[in-house]
This record gives sequence, structure tokens and C-alpha cells, in this order.
Amino acid sequence: MRIRPAYVVIVVVAAIGAFVLYAALSSRGGPDQGLGTPSSQSSGGAMLPPVDVNQDLVPVLDIGMDTFDAGLLPNDKITTKTIPVKNTGRKKLVIRQITTTCACTTGKITPMEIMPGATATMEITIEPDRILGFYSEKLLTILSNAPASPMKELVVKAHIEPEFEVEPEVLEFGEVPKGAPAQRQAVLRQVGEEPIELLGVEPIDKKDKSCSFTFAKRPEAEWRTPGKPEYLITAALEPIAPIGKYSKSFVIETTCRRVGRYRLQLDATVTGFYELNEKEIAFTWNRARPLDGPVGALLVAADRPVEIVDARVSGELFIVKTAPGPRPNTVAIELYINGAPDAGRRDEELTFAVKGEDGALLPNVVPVRGTIIDAK
Repeated sequence: MRIRPAYVVIVVVAAIGAFVLYAALSSRGGPDQGLGTPSSQSSGGAMLPPVDVNQDLVPVLDIGMDTFDAGLLPNDKITTKTIPVKNTGRKKLVIRQITTTCACTTGKITPMEIMPGATATMEITIEPDRILGFYSEKLLTILSNAPASPMKELVVKAHIEPEFEVEPEVLEFGEVPKGAPAQRQAVLRQVGEEPIELLGVEPIDKKDKSCSFTFAKRPEAEWRTPGKPEYLITAALEPIAPIGKYSKSFVIETTCRRVGRYRLQLDATVTGFYELNEKEIAFTWNRARPLDGPVGALLVAADRPVEIVDARVSGELFIVKTAPGPRPNTVAIELYINGAPDAGRRDEELTFAVKGEDGALLPNVVPVRGTIIDAK
């Protein structure tokens, strides 16, 4: 039978029309994606409103602030403060959880379900015994089904009534010439009713010898408040303090029940006519490979001719050599492995002196840290 061309055209047009109709229906989603069904849900359970639903018909979490200042709190008891939590939306607000960055500061909202237009109460509890100091700044996060703020963050600040004070808390040395003696002092004084004694002062890194500390009880006649003792803390920069920006943390140990250890800081800028290109020497050496040069080096660069005296490394791991540097007024201090040491971690110190114009020797200490491996 002969098929007329007109029939072919009709069939083709019908097929194209069916394909267009199918594509249009598919873009609207299948039966599982009908109107009113959310396409996604957050891990916290907060559901985003469907695009086809009025955006006003959702819960809205409103606490009226991003930061809450609890003020000055007593140091000997737990304190609870309250703030209102409103649902200004048009659906029920469900509080799922409140997380915290520290157990010292916690939050609780009652009730956990807040109807549209209603207000709940959030209790913020601060435990001073969990705060190692006199100021706290922590973060509470409220998880809810509010689409606009499913994880609302609230910064909680608090000052704790101090048992003692240290003045100043940062010892500023300013600029100190390399090798010159320099001291700064701070006063620790009891300000609360709990008797406070100062037991010790030490750097955070007990191996660090670039600064030293002493303390003594002040004469009672010098106390600001009768019956409340004071201590004088003296910090001294040692000659080996490195050139450049210098900042060290140290701690004081007291008899205070709540704050037995308290961190302080000293800052200085040590100046000199030379500088070091590294603050420490790091190395790795594989025993299975031949060694054809130094495993580590330090460059001393000066603004005048420079002389290095008595360069050595603690222990017997290294042989130390000095050589002219790549530029005028520079000296390279090179470390060579001595013999065939065992594999393992090494932690040594390079010590040397730089001779000044007046012939004075300016001491320097540079950590040498590395690993010897045996990988064939």
C-alpha cells in the first residue's frame, strides 16, 4: 500500500508535540514532588519552606541580640541570667538543641515549643569555677526549625569578680639592645576576701632561658589595702634573648582556689646590628644515603663585618663549621653529621656568639630539631 506524504507529516508533527508535552510535565516533578512537599531538610531538622508556599507562614526566632553581656558575676556561686525568646512567625517554633563552646556557659529554653506570637524564656547559666580567669566570652548556638536562622549564635560575655589582680598583665619592654640588661615589674595584689599567696612564677616553656623571673612579698606598709598582701614580680630579659620581635607567656602559681595558675605576657623588640635568617634549624637525614654537605645551616647577616665565635651544638651529633655567606657582611653556620648516629628524633641547641664593635660577645641560642631515618 502506498503511504501518502501528508500522512508522514502528520505523524511527525504528532510525535514532536508528544515529546514537548512530556518534557513540560517532567519539569514539574513526579508524584513525590507535589505542592507543599519540601525538597530538602537540614541535618538539624530545620525544614526550608517550599517555594510555592507563602514565605510568611514559617516560624521566626527572635532573641533581639547577637551578644549578651552578663556583667560582673560573683566568683563563688553559679549565676543564671534570663532573656526572652520570641516566635514572631506564623508557625510553631521548635527549639531542638542549644550547644556551647564551653561547659562553663550553658543555655536552656522553656518551653522548647513556642507558638506564633508567644514568648519563652532562655536561661543562661555561668559557672565561675569552670572559668580559669576573670573574663569569659563563649558562644551558644540555638538549633531550631526557623528557616531564616536554624543555627542562631549568641555570644555570652561575663566578668568574674576577681580574687586578685596583676598590674600590668603585659610587661612592655619596648626596644632593648641585644645583650643589654632589662627588667620590668608587675604587682600582684589580693582584692577579694580569700587569702592569696604567690607560690611561683615560670615561663610556659620551662626549657626557655631567654627570660627569668623572681618575686617577693612587699612590705605591709606598701599594701594598697590593709590586710590584703601584695607581691612584686620582676621579669628580666637574658642576654640570649633573640633579636627581633620577642613575646613570651609566663604563669604565676597562687593559692587561689579557683585560679591556681594565671597566664601573663611580656613583649619586647630586641635590636642589634645583625639578624638571623631562621629562628630554628630543622633537618631530616636518611642514613641510607651518602651525605655530601651540611644537613642544616644558619645565615648571620650584619650591617658591618661580622665575626662568629665559639659556634657549637649540644651533644655530639653535629660538627659545626663557619663559612663566608653569599653576600658581604654575612656568615653561614653549617651543621654536618658526626659519624653514623642512630635513627630517631633529635632536639639540640646551637650556641654561638657574635663579636660586637667594642669586643663584647653577644650570645645566641638557636634550636636544632630534626629526624634521622633509615629508609633504604
